[in-house]
Amino acid sequence: MAKNSILLAGAITLATLLAVADAGCGQEPSNAAGAGAQTEADALFAEIEQIFRYRSSAGLSPEERAARARENTERGRALAWEFIGRFPRDPRRWRAAAHYAANMNVWGEPDYQYYARHQIEAGLGAPDIDDVSWQRLKTWQLEDQMHLVRELRRQKFPVTDLSRIQQGLDDLAARYPNSPLQSGLEADYLPLLKATDPQAAEARVRKLVVVENAEVAEWAAGQLRVLTMKEQPAQMQFTAIDGRQVDLKRLRGKVVLLNFWATWCGPCLAELPQLQAIYRKYHDRGFEVIGISSDKPGDKEKLRKFVDKHDIAWPQYFDEVSKGGMNTFVREYGVRSIPLDLLLDKSGRLISDKGIETLEPLLRRELGLEPAAAAGR
Repeated sequence: MAKNSILLAGAITLATLLAVADAGCGQEPSNAAGAGAQTEADALFAEIEQIFRYRSSAGLSPEERAARARENTERGRALAWEFIGRFPRDPRRWRAAAHYAANMNVWGEPDYQYYARHQIEAGLGAPDIDDVSWQRLKTWQLEDQMHLVRELRRQKFPVTDLSRIQQGLDDLAARYPNSPLQSGLEADYLPLLKATDPQAAEARVRKLVVVENAEVAEWAAGQLRVLTMKEQPAQMQFTAIDGRQVDLKRLRGKVVLLNFWATWCGPCLAELPQLQAIYRKYHDRGFEVIGISSDKPGDKEKLRKFVDKHDIAWPQYFDEVSKGGMNTFVREYGVRSIPLDLLLDKSGRLISDKGIETLEPLLRRELGLEPAAAAGR
């Protein structure tokens, strides 16, 4: 996942991980103490589970949500480490280890990350690990490996060997074909593979379209739809929240940006002023923006008020019916994090998905305002 983006439902979040057991993904850890009186281990394990259980953040500011998440994570890690040390033969230690290693690259010091990686390696090879804990530990291992690749590339190290990550993804799919964690991991991996080998990325997407895991197949079909937009004009038609009729076919001859966003998405709001400035600068020259809102069903009026308050001129799509927190176009285009900006040329074909940072030079080229050599695709 990019640093300045927010995950949508279906991607790897702690809430997704906590839902693995509820999704029928295999054996839960047994209670070594049996059904008798609650032991110290039972009490400590229950406290750990309670800390990491999903709680609504409605009404909290982004800063308050971040502070609560950090507090819960650090407290949960401390208790999980205590459980691992005090009850080394309790099979639930691997569930505790999965909590301990959760989001290890967030609020994690090097010493902590070392011990987290050690717990992951030990757990994945343990004969008494349960199915749910194995999937969680494998997920954190893969996320850690992908984070390292992103960080090295950010520092200009040319990392091209992704075989270890891909093998890990294939191992997860082979062991748990219907794991609900697979689609989020694949969504995180694909941009890394695209940057290394676009043809290999397309081949992987085509392979995933036909896998047994329905969520992965749906996501891959969306990604394949985006890939084909480079050759075939995009199709989209809807009635915006202000009543405007939107049809991409009617916008042929204009350069169009499909902006996937939400009012609750901090990075989306951070890029909004820049997008508005570009829109005002180039709209009269043939630039259009279409907003695809991921605001929750029931929040249409909230979206409408936000658009009016911030004077957002372009039309907005809103879906009152969503599946798994994702609206029709989010599912159709395989979107797993926002903001996502898809730039279409005058024929309706995709020319860039690289975001706001590269938008203006590409836009100037497509509108014929500077030589083609001045802005690369």
